[in-house]
Amino acid sequence: MGSGIGICWAGLINGIIYTNLRQQFGKPVIRYQGVGYGLADLLSKATAATSLALQAATVYDDKILFAEKSSKEAEKWVASISSQGKYYVSKLTHDICYEVQQHMGGVSVTDNTPVDELMDVSKIEEVIGGARNIQLLLIQSQIRRFMRLL
Repeated sequence: MGSGIGICWAGLINGIIYTNLRQQFGKPVIRYQGVGYGLADLLSKATAATSLALQAATVYDDKILFAEKSSKEAEKWVASISSQGKYYVSKLTHDICYEVQQHMGGVSVTDNTPVDELMDVSKIEEVIGGARNIQLLLIQSQIRRFMRLL
């Protein structure tokens, strides 16, 4: 999940810098709703994903790593939270890199920016943290465990 968070922030930061520096019709392109609103949306999602990653790490620390006695149920719960994060972040890396490329236009692939490389890495992010369907299987298993508690 950590590599995905890094890709999200790297892509977003490049897009924010570029759209603040690039002028069109006498003003920075970020001031246009189609660009500024899109980046604001991506910023919100990247912040939420970062919070989810930190939550997963905190739960792991509390329930597994530093717990006096770890349980199988706690391990499954932590695995589910981690899987949710991996699934969401792997999709978000692609979304952020794609949208930033659209905001930057041709310069994102022709002027040696890291955004093109980030886009390539985002394509394999789903596999790095475990295939997307494996993450969904773990999440689905947790949903079934929740139902047994009702």
